[in-house]
Amino acid sequence: MRALSAPGAPIPLFACAAADLPPAQAWPQTLVLVADLSTLAISDGSAWVRQDTGAVI
Repeated sequence: MRALSAPGAPIPLFACAAADLPPAQAWPQTLVLVADLSTLAISDGSAWVRQDTGAVI
């Protein structure tokens, strides 16, 4: 956990296609790169939410 609280360098994001996103319920407050949509998404605990439009994926 220390690496996340004080990273020494950028940390790569998990990248996948929208169809391959893991269950949002299993990854609350997690940021991913949705490669086929060219956007970031964050899990709100129930769904993946696009960070460019705020729409649910």
